[in-house]
Amino acid sequence: MKPSTAGNPIHFFSRITKVVLLTWLLISSLAAQASFSDTLSEIPSAWDGPNWLIMPLTEGDSGEYYQAYQSSAKYLYTALGWGWPTRKISPEVNADMVRHHVSQHEANYSFTYVVRKRGERAIAGAIYVNPVNTERRHIPNFVASDYTAEVTFWFTEAAENSEQVETLLTEIFTWIEEEWPFSSVLVPVNKNYEFIHQQMRQLEYAAFSEDSESGEQLYRLR
Repeated sequence: MKPSTAGNPIHFFSRITKVVLLTWLLISSLAAQASFSDTLSEIPSAWDGPNWLIMPLTEGDSGEYYQAYQSSAKYLYTALGWGWPTRKISPEVNADMVRHHVSQHEANYSFTYVVRKRGERAIAGAIYVNPVNTERRHIPNFVASDYTAEVTFWFTEAAENSEQVETLLTEIFTWIEEEWPFSSVLVPVNKNYEFIHQQMRQLEYAAFSEDSESGEQLYRLR
């Protein structure tokens, strides 16, 4: 019979440590969300650029959002390094995910926007504006408190091969610069997302560090 560990002080301490750690992480997350939302007096509603439109994700976008990432699922799975998206995601699961994004947006915890090419209904990609991930540790030249937000994005293969692609990041960065009150923005990009790295080089941005755990190269805006 396997001996019981219920009265083992080491086992008990381990359980207590886990509870304390999880509680601390939850409090830290809520505090980060609160401080993030407190800095935002007004949330940008939309961006009407020369070639690209940016607007908040809505539940009515669920079908187009699903079609967008599924159209490039294999490509994005490798490029993003998020373990997402996959063909196994059902429309029902997608709808739940969209509702979650919308609820987070409405609560000012994190913000999801969709990108469309001017004159088209199809979604060309998405932008996520979030509090900085404070769990990144031991990364050279990186201090989480130096940044007021973290921005990530993805685009479909069709968007990345469109004639207007050269203005895509330029318009997104202009939107961030003109519409958001951030003093500095962190942009983590997976090392496999060569399209974004190429665009960043063309805009004369250079990664200042790398998160070896996530495989992301870190860029700074502003």
